[in-house]
Amino acid sequence: MSARPRQCPGTSPLTAFIDVSKWQGHPDWVKIATDPQKIVMGIARCTVGASIDSTFHANWAAMKAAGIIRGPYVAFHPSRTAAQHFTWL
Repeated sequence: MSARPRQCPGTSPLTAFIDVSKWQGHPDWVKIATDPQKIVMGIARCTVGASIDSTFHANWAAMKAAGIIRGPYVAFHPSRTAAQHFTWL
């Protein structure tokens, strides 16, 4: 690997972040990035069960444009098989 991973800034072992999915809609990522609470990271649900979260792509792009460190997560559903969960990955 040629590039070092970015570390969230600050001296605290805790980092303020936001977890978003279709239930939060489309937050104002520019406002979040400049908020005094110092939110520096967002995680966006990319799938739930065997379906893509309807807001994932928009939130993913908006976090990048606002300079927010971002990460995806998968929500597993007990009624789905492992193969169904990994269809979208």
